[in-house]
Amino acid sequence: MGIKTLLPFLKDVTENSYLDSFKGLVAAVDASCWLHKAIAISYSQFGDDRRVKEICNSYLDLLERNKIRPLVVFDGLPLPGKDRERDNRAMQRKQQQQKADQLRRSGKVTEARNALAAAAEINHDLVCGFIQTCRQKSIDYVVAPYEADAEIALLYEHGYVDIAISEDSDLLAYGCQKVLFKLRLDGVCEVIELGKVLQHLSLTQEEFLDMCIVAGCDYLENVRGIGIHTAHKLVTKKKTDFLAVLQRNRFAPSDYSSGFQRAKAIFRHQTVINPINAETMPLTPWGQTPDKEAFSEPLWNPSLK
Repeated sequence: MGIKTLLPFLKDVTENSYLDSFKGLVAAVDASCWLHKAIAISYSQFGDDRRVKEICNSYLDLLERNKIRPLVVFDGLPLPGKDRERDNRAMQRKQQQQKADQLRRSGKVTEARNALAAAAEINHDLVCGFIQTCRQKSIDYVVAPYEADAEIALLYEHGYVDIAISEDSDLLAYGCQKVLFKLRLDGVCEVIELGKVLQHLSLTQEEFLDMCIVAGCDYLENVRGIGIHTAHKLVTKKKTDFLAVLQRNRFAPSDYSSGFQRAKAIFRHQTVINPINAETMPLTPWGQTPDKEAFSEPLWNPSLK
């Protein structure tokens, strides 16, 4: 899902571009985004995943033609803090599968394939196929402990990559400074730079993260009636405890404040792999984060070392 309606909200600072503008750079690629895109295309055409590997390979070739070196990042284990979102997606896939079955029985082949595309999910074989392609092409890749977004943020922060390629607005909330969205096979894409976003919205990076969480993200549902515009107003209102205001909202659950802190901890401290020694670490040190023990369980698992 990413951050609800964030990309449309940032249309004034979204630039149209072409991939050849980034020649010579290293790009972190969110593998799941390309896999989802390939699944949608393949199912809409054939009702199965026969073209997924071919389409992912085409995107890798596109980067190679434009002299961009990819570093492909795959999702790892399911993040416990994302259980609610995973359950919602599973229910939606089940509904789409039922819809596809009904359409197929009615002889509506094209509509059935589109429903199957919405019902399909990334499976182990598809991931292994993409990894195999990377190995055959001698392309660097990494499997994140949990979410690829957090790993990409670490790679960007420490200078291992110059840009990120994704369809997921979460990367901006994680602090990636330059992200390419909606990349097409003809090289057309959209670019958002976080620095320009913060200047445009008159926000600090922490305030931007707060706004994203309040607007609704994979780790916390937004309070009913609170969208991205209201979230922006709340976090920028001086001398106001926006979290207390939200907790008093009649539609807010009783544990909204703790849920917010938990979501923020996931964005800031999720477990990632240190590319230097291949050991796990939090994305940013816990430092003085209050109530660390209350939020560390879904973010840090020493057994992953």
